[in-house]
Amino acid sequence: MTADAVEGVAVAVVGGGAAGILAAIRLLDVLGAADRVEVVEPQGLLGAGIAFATDDPHHLLNIPAMMMSAYEDQPEHFASYLSQQGKGTATTFAPRFVYGEYLRATLARAVQSSAAAFTHRQQTAVRLQPGTGGDGVAIELDNGETVSTDFAVLAVGWGSPNPVRAPSRQVAIKPWSREGDLAISRYAGASQPIVVIGTGLSAADIVGTLARQGCTSIVAVSPSGTFPAAHPASLQWPDTGPTVARIAEASRASDLIHRTRAACAGGEQWQRVIDGLRGYLPAVWNNMSEVERARLVRHVLPVWEKLRHRMPPHTTRTIAELQANDTLSILRGRVTEHDAGRLVVETPSGPKTLNPVLTIDCTGWSRDPRRMGRGLISQLIDDGFATAHGPAIDLTADGRVAGPLHTRLWATGLLIGDQVWENSGVALLRRQAARVADSLREAAHAEGAR
Repeated sequence: MTADAVEGVAVAVVGGGAAGILAAIRLLDVLGAADRVEVVEPQGLLGAGIAFATDDPHHLLNIPAMMMSAYEDQPEHFASYLSQQGKGTATTFAPRFVYGEYLRATLARAVQSSAAAFTHRQQTAVRLQPGTGGDGVAIELDNGETVSTDFAVLAVGWGSPNPVRAPSRQVAIKPWSREGDLAISRYAGASQPIVVIGTGLSAADIVGTLARQGCTSIVAVSPSGTFPAAHPASLQWPDTGPTVARIAEASRASDLIHRTRAACAGGEQWQRVIDGLRGYLPAVWNNMSEVERARLVRHVLPVWEKLRHRMPPHTTRTIAELQANDTLSILRGRVTEHDAGRLVVETPSGPKTLNPVLTIDCTGWSRDPRRMGRGLISQLIDDGFATAHGPAIDLTADGRVAGPLHTRLWATGLLIGDQVWENSGVALLRRQAARVADSLREAAHAEGAR
């Protein structure tokens, strides 16, 4: 706890995934005696969310432990946890559920060392409004109760799934859901074709799961026709030195590309450069005009997603082996029809028809803020307490939600959308958590909330 910690403040964090738990940890660090932090999250298991809820030990983090610390000033924190648990070292790509365990253990230690109280309210927030008399925030829950708090932090995660875009479609199942798990189990050992739409990290995990369950004919479909790049055999810390700092000074998308290529051509390992740039993303974004930001998203982001979100070595080997033994084939193209088990894929050589027994849609979840938070954000916008443009709600520079509740309401995680280009990596989530906690503490001091 800091020496100038505020007292008598009640803060509600809405959302109990990684973003919410990292925010709660930082708030517990700065709040003091008589203060209270409450996480409002319907799931009983905090820190899981979609990313870390899987219990499959083959579903691995795509980042080594040395880059996954909950604390920016303690980069070895997660690696030390793994070592103490006998589960790995700094270069380990740990199972995703282990990271969820780490977040819960870190939260428990923060609760133990903080003078502030902590509670987990296992309900869904359905509406936020100004508190009685305009003071604080009133959070309505799905059980009819209302939580009154001085301040609130929105840390809700992915919205409802994106459907497969096709003129006619039978919606494919999504992974990481009970429906998806049951369907995959039902078709264990199938020799008939199973189609996985997408070739990202989720698709790679699902392909591996299907193969381990004995499925022998898997087709992955995506516009790129490629899975993410692999991590290098010899892992190194990200480059955060002057080379990457110079790249981050670029004010145009084309200049960013040119400087990055020049650094790699000069002998820098491209993976270290990309990883190092992540810490500069907010600055890179702020350096650019709206026109250049649009170019960045249109031309750079698709390549960035493939280079940044790399597969762990084990997953890379699995995908290669499945291709080599003809269990997995990759089809480059876009789904144009999906109806009653029939898919038409528009490929560079023309349309191709597939007749799978099961289609699994790994194209991702919605980044439309209106579809996040189980309807909460849509309600907040409709009530006039927030506005949204594209994949982001409008925020002030210190993370407050722009609008009538800006003195009481902050946001972190996916809700900040494209305001910092990338918003879901742990390195950025922990930085956002620190920003929100510091801003909230200053706001409480400014108005004498004790």
